[in-house]
Amino acid sequence: MQAYFNRLRSSRHWPFLRWPYYFLVFLMVVVFFGTVVNSVVMPLLTRHGFEFPAPLVKGKSLREAELILKDQGLKIEIESRQHSPNIPENVIIDQVPRSGSLVKKGRRIKVIVSAGAQMTVVPFLRGYTKRQAELMLEETGLLMGGESFCRDDSLPGGVVVSSIPAGGGSVPMGTFVNILINETDEFALVTVPILVGEHIKKAEALLDGRGLALGEVYHEIDEVLLPGTVVRQSIGAGEQVRRGTSVDVTITIDKR
Repeated sequence: MQAYFNRLRSSRHWPFLRWPYYFLVFLMVVVFFGTVVNSVVMPLLTRHGFEFPAPLVKGKSLREAELILKDQGLKIEIESRQHSPNIPENVIIDQVPRSGSLVKKGRRIKVIVSAGAQMTVVPFLRGYTKRQAELMLEETGLLMGGESFCRDDSLPGGVVVSSIPAGGGSVPMGTFVNILINETDEFALVTVPILVGEHIKKAEALLDGRGLALGEVYHEIDEVLLPGTVVRQSIGAGEQVRRGTSVDVTITIDKR
């Protein structure tokens, strides 16, 4: 066999027989360098293939988020806009992928952008009772706030005179609306009298004299005080309440 190869090498055809071997070596070299260039050199030049943590844009304004992402070779995509009572308009509510997740350049970061608080119109409450006003506010996504009193002879007692914010104004949903209630003699504030220590009959007369009503009467065994003596009242003496308010009391009874 060795003698055969020696004769073949000495033959004038040997150079033509070697070219497939050289061509195979050439192809292997080309493939090797192509692999090195594609996996090492090109990523170094373009940074494609390198992953890095996604920046935090949640809580940033839309413009600020665009600049942050652009600076790192990323793109922004607005997935949706949602109303939020607490986050100002055009501020990022959420992002996908989350900050810190590994991404590559050219990746799109999807964001949800705040559309601000959803607005509603304050209903006109003038002339309605407090309960009616409360229901009207609930229907429009608003809340009943505080109440104060004034006198308006053009309206019945106990109805709403005006509101703050005023009816017809546009406000965010969830806003508290304060109301001003018409105060007539019928609905005037009166002072609760001292009932503790008085007999139940006198206590009732004191309440009636102030335009107040006797409410529930509870009993408590007491061997020291005379039966029928008031020992507790549900509304403290000196408090200001609406005329017609009921006051509950607790009176003494004996063991029998």
